[in-house]
Amino acid sequence: MSDLDLADVEKELSSNGFAVREGDLSDVSLASLLQRKWKQTTQKDGVRVSALRPMEQEDAPPRTLSAVYGLDAQPLHTDGAHLKKMPDVIVLYAPNPTLTATAVWKLGREYPSALWNGVFTVRGNDGSFLAHALADQRLRFDPVCMSPADQLAKEAQAFLGLARESAHIHEWNAEETLLFIDNRKSLHGREAVHDPGDATSRVLERAVYFMETR
Repeated sequence: MSDLDLADVEKELSSNGFAVREGDLSDVSLASLLQRKWKQTTQKDGVRVSALRPMEQEDAPPRTLSAVYGLDAQPLHTDGAHLKKMPDVIVLYAPNPTLTATAVWKLGREYPSALWNGVFTVRGNDGSFLAHALADQRLRFDPVCMSPADQLAKEAQAFLGLARESAHIHEWNAEETLLFIDNRKSLHGREAVHDPGDATSRVLERAVYFMETR
C-alpha cells in the first residue's frame, strides 16, 4: 500500500503551487487508485508517462519549447496550454540527481486584469482557438503555442514573462524525487542546461492528472 497522502499534497499545491515527495510514479498511481483522488490522463499514442530530455534546437520536434529554446532556460508555462482541457496536476520524477533545476511560480493574489481580459490565439492540435491567460480561476500560458491577439494580451504576456524573477527553484539533488506542480495556478520551466552530463543523460519522467473534483 502506498504511503503517499495525496490530500496532503493537495494542501501544499494550494498554498505553494508545488510539493516535493520521495518516491516514484508508481507510488502516485497507486495512491490515486487507493485514495480515489486523481484520474491519470493518457498521453499521445496511448503512453501514460512521457520522458523529458534536454534537446538542441535542431533535434527537437517542431512547435515545442525545445525547438525554440534548445538547452537555454525554458520560459515558464503551463503544460497542455494547446489543449482546450488542460491537466490539473503535473508530476515530474527524477530517479537520480541532476544539476539542471526546475523553476516553479505560483500566481499570487495580485495580478493585472489583462490576464483575464487579454485575448490570445492558441495553436492547438485540432486548429487554433482564442483564450485568456486566466479563465475559470486557472492559468493558460505558453509563449510558443500562444500569441497575443490584442494589447491586453501583450501586457499579460509581459507580466507572466517576469514571473521567473520570483519563482521557486527546485534543485534535483536527491534520488527518487517527485515534484508535484499545480498546473491550474502555477507556471514551471526547466532551467538552462550547463552541465555536459545533463545535456546527454538527464531524463525526467512526467505524468499528468485531472483532479476528481474537477
